[in-house]
Amino acid sequence: MQCKPWIRLPGDSASKRIGYGAAALLLTAVAYAVLGCPMRLLTGLPCPGCGMTRAWLSVLRLDFAAAFAFHPLWPLPLLLVVCWFTVRRRSAAAFRLCLGAAGLLLVIVFVIRLSRQDPIVALHPEDGLIIRALHICGLV
Repeated sequence: MQCKPWIRLPGDSASKRIGYGAAALLLTAVAYAVLGCPMRLLTGLPCPGCGMTRAWLSVLRLDFAAAFAFHPLWPLPLLLVVCWFTVRRRSAAAFRLCLGAAGLLLVIVFVIRLSRQDPIVALHPEDGLIIRALHICGLV
């Protein structure tokens, strides 16, 4: 079963969708490199995927111990890509189940990391732009 694309553009083709996807990925990478994590920037709080980028950079250096230290679920994106190319073709419902299980696993590991006071997921809401703006406006 083929999944229908979310957005259809005039004259849409597979090569254009790949080009749009590559452009979006490049724009996201540049924004991330310049601004850092958008959630931490706005709220000062980490997201469940916090440390994943540093983990994959460690994997590229073949430093698997550091990868697991930065984020214990670093292999999860690779597994989701495998699911995308295998499970999704057979059953969209099974693929949604894989995504839901991955999301639940990320949240569970995130809560465990927070409870253990993992320095990578340290809470610093005072550093977020939202709290800073509220301080400037005198609301906090």
